[in-house]
Amino acid sequence: MIRLRQLQALNYVLSSRTMTAASQLFGVTQPAMSRLIMQLEEEVGCQLLRRDRGRVRLTEEGVRFYEKAEQVLSAMRELGGIAEGLRRDPKGEVRIVSIYGLVNSLIPTAIKRFSAAYPKVRITIDMLNRARLEEVIHERQFDIALATLPVKAPPSLTIDTLGAMPAICILPVKHPLAQRKKIKAADLAGIPFVSARRETLLRQRVDDVFDRLAITREMLFECHNTEVMCQLVAAGLGVSIVHPFVRKPVDDSFVSRAFEPSIRMEYAMFRQPRGEISNACEVLAEHIMKDTQYLGTAKPSPRIKRR
Repeated sequence: MIRLRQLQALNYVLSSRTMTAASQLFGVTQPAMSRLIMQLEEEVGCQLLRRDRGRVRLTEEGVRFYEKAEQVLSAMRELGGIAEGLRRDPKGEVRIVSIYGLVNSLIPTAIKRFSAAYPKVRITIDMLNRARLEEVIHERQFDIALATLPVKAPPSLTIDTLGAMPAICILPVKHPLAQRKKIKAADLAGIPFVSARRETLLRQRVDDVFDRLAITREMLFECHNTEVMCQLVAAGLGVSIVHPFVRKPVDDSFVSRAFEPSIRMEYAMFRQPRGEISNACEVLAEHIMKDTQYLGTAKPSPRIKRR
């Protein structure tokens, strides 16, 4: 099979007119350059070059062959230019999928910087419940996915561990417990509680803690996302335990406190395998990794490639 490197070697020889000069420009030894030409001639089945007074010239067969070879080399240079243009000015679409709350809390700054550099790339964001998110990840219907671990995912995906932090307790600013620096599970016994939906990982882990300690909460509200949970707490309707990246409200309507025993939440970003992901996705993923460093210093290797 004729290789591109052999065609490039032939082009260098014809441009330089000598094997010695061509090998220096090509970055190989003179014997290595000669071998490349000999291998090419073996593949073609005829002599392509002849020496004439110390110079290298094409044979009659070589002239006919080189006409087509030059077209191939020109096409490869054109493809290289197109690829460079795509890297410099990518277009297209990046689809981000996430459980509720992660996108608006974790990566708005990353998206802003990315969009400033690549304004022609459209970003679509879908916030899904955990069950649907796992389906989308399993079916690989996304470019970037954000989720709490563990998640059932195809082994070919690239998983970037963003970090792990303990969940926090949020309380109305005027709640009696708001004066404490740390809230213990026992402190919430019999207190109105705003909970996440039963199918969420956060809900399952919070329930496990209270069940294990045999502490009964007054479960009055069950919400489908963190934002609604925060709004109900801000309205004074109860307390809650939420993801640690919840932003402080502008009106100081609720406060956040450390919760004990600790409920550790681990966050990750999923991507398609290398070779199947666009340059735009790679760049955005790098921004996300940089902007989520605050999630914890105890990170594993920044990129875990599962196979």
